[in-house]
Amino acid sequence: MSDAIFLFGTLRYLPLLNLVAGRDLTTSLGAATLEDHAINTVAGADYPCLVHAKGERAEGLCLRSADTGVRDRLAFYEACFGYALESVTLANGEIADVFRPLKEPESDAVWDLEAWSTRWGAIALEAASEVMSRFGKEAPEEVGARFGPIRIRAASKLRAMAEVEREGAGAARPVAAVKKQSRGYDRFFAVDDLVLSHTSFDGQRELEVERAVFLMADAVTVLPYDPQRDKVLLIEQFRAGIFARGDRYSLSLEPIAGRMDPGETPEDTAHREAQEEAGVSFARLEFISRYYPSPGGTSEYLTSYVGIADLPDSIAGISGVAEEGEDIKSHVLSFEALMSLVSGGRNANGPLVLSALWLAQNRSRLRMLANAGA
Repeated sequence: MSDAIFLFGTLRYLPLLNLVAGRDLTTSLGAATLEDHAINTVAGADYPCLVHAKGERAEGLCLRSADTGVRDRLAFYEACFGYALESVTLANGEIADVFRPLKEPESDAVWDLEAWSTRWGAIALEAASEVMSRFGKEAPEEVGARFGPIRIRAASKLRAMAEVEREGAGAARPVAAVKKQSRGYDRFFAVDDLVLSHTSFDGQRELEVERAVFLMADAVTVLPYDPQRDKVLLIEQFRAGIFARGDRYSLSLEPIAGRMDPGETPEDTAHREAQEEAGVSFARLEFISRYYPSPGGTSEYLTSYVGIADLPDSIAGISGVAEEGEDIKSHVLSFEALMSLVSGGRNANGPLVLSALWLAQNRSRLRMLANAGA
């Protein structure tokens, strides 16, 4: 094992390196080159890989004299992604260790650190903060197995922090202070137990409360609507939440819905999920609202749309992404059937009720636009 570590990828982003290491390493770094190698982007991903390339030069950083604590933290972080140390000889003849996967992945374009840090740096920092909170508490393989949800939650948190100040009631209310926080469950979703304090409305008392929060991701719902035929498309699928409540009718009719991937806009998610779940393409999206569907206990934040589409009866069928365990059946219904479903309370899920009521208010306008060729 060498005293030096060659850094070629995302850990060259100094804020990320220092966060993972647990201290500022700026003065321990120097420029370094690895010959006959290149730094490419992993195929279908946004992160880099080190590949053998005769005559190329991989420019990176060399971390020298890293103590055991720093090395252990870096090794934990990289092991979350299946990376381990191997020795290489740098262009100056120095022996250094480098974190690499057991098998060289397929790659395509040359990876650019500046472009990556501009687009993904903030998400990487937020996700790494959660990853490193598990250092010394869990095996890296366990943390790495849920890195997808960790990254999605990180993106959701950053969107929330970037929102402009709200108007109206509650706009000037101070943020609660966290007195204690512990995580009771962490897989696809997570549950945090919180002890919070905040000032009372009259300003006279400091209130301390205990709360449990179900941590979810930002998500999008979209109700496909064909204004020419005056029909909508709903998807039917099993919902564990309904089942867990003891409801015998655990198959739910809903708008198309899905979590926002990091880097996506709500519109991106709406179009992607419509293709994945029902094979539907939209001419345009009509914005309904952004909202917390159940703010007392979950962090889920929804953006809802009606999507203008052609909906022949033949579009109904069975679909879904098999790798995600989706088993989805789609149905084409008349507007009248939709409203009967909602008003009768036979399919009482929030996004469908909200979307149907919005459509009832805007249906005439949408049909007029369609008839006018807009």
